[in-house]
Amino acid sequence: MKYEIEIDGENFEIELNKEDGKFKYEFPDGEKGEITLMELNKSEFFLKKGSDNYHFYSYKKENNDEISISHGNCCYEVKVSDFRKRILKKMSGVEENVNRIVAPMPGKIVSINVEEGDEVDKDSVLLVMEAMKMENLLKSPRSGKIKKIHVKSGDSVEAKATLLDFFEE
Repeated sequence: MKYEIEIDGENFEIELNKEDGKFKYEFPDGEKGEITLMELNKSEFFLKKGSDNYHFYSYKKENNDEISISHGNCCYEVKVSDFRKRILKKMSGVEENVNRIVAPMPGKIVSINVEEGDEVDKDSVLLVMEAMKMENLLKSPRSGKIKKIHVKSGDSVEAKATLLDFFEE
């Protein structure tokens, strides 16, 4: 699976696949390899890459995608985002002040978890959509009230089709 990683403001893309308890990685520049990651306790880890060994501590921040990593005398702020989630978010136009949720790609509506007039909180699951043989949770980009639902369960939708509208803030 592809990930975008930001370490102290510098962005990297990496592909990680777990095989036989080890992670295979590939960087965009073509470097490939294998790492072994062992969790020693909830926040302490040991990583082996080739002949290099790293002992580090990791602390999750309030934001689920952000962690702080401490190795030796250095501390790094790290943000990790799943490439698929990032693309879905970008394609769906999800922003803080959005009043409309659109389909991020062609797919089928599996379920609708809200009704017109419902008050929702930010990050509430609004709809479940199947696309590319995977179920994707479309979450609310903000708190607000649902104005109109344009689809029903079982509907097939095209990319950028309007799924639901919020009342204006």
